[in-house]
Amino acid sequence: MGEEFTTERIDAYIAYFEKGEALYYRWPDSGIVKTGGILEVTEPDYEEGVLTFVEDVLASSWYDPGYLAVMQDIDPGAPVTSEEIRRLTRKETAALLTFYIRGEKFAPGTWVSAIQNGLFTALLYQMKRLIRLEKGTSSSGEP
Repeated sequence: MGEEFTTERIDAYIAYFEKGEALYYRWPDSGIVKTGGILEVTEPDYEEGVLTFVEDVLASSWYDPGYLAVMQDIDPGAPVTSEEIRRLTRKETAALLTFYIRGEKFAPGTWVSAIQNGLFTALLYQMKRLIRLEKGTSSSGEP
């Protein structure tokens, strides 16, 4: 397992994902390619910061290989609000984060959606809150 997330690293990722002007990804020319009568969706090209975030999650305790069992109690298709995310346990937070990280493999653009709708940012705030609760420190400065 890689280096664990600290509140400082989480703050850096929050700042990164909250930069409205940042270009986190780009879709190759068309996004849909027709090859021999078959339509294929091309995958987005992600900025290095997004890829580093994903690698960090995969190497941390926030990546849950058993996420599907936990996801049975969470509807990932339903819009998830920041308030709903604040009610998640550590295990549920890790499962939802893992679901979206793994989702890119099966549905190209999953990370695009998670960035655009603020899901990654909300999960990072929740991670920070949960780490502080585990350490018994204040969780001020959160949305």
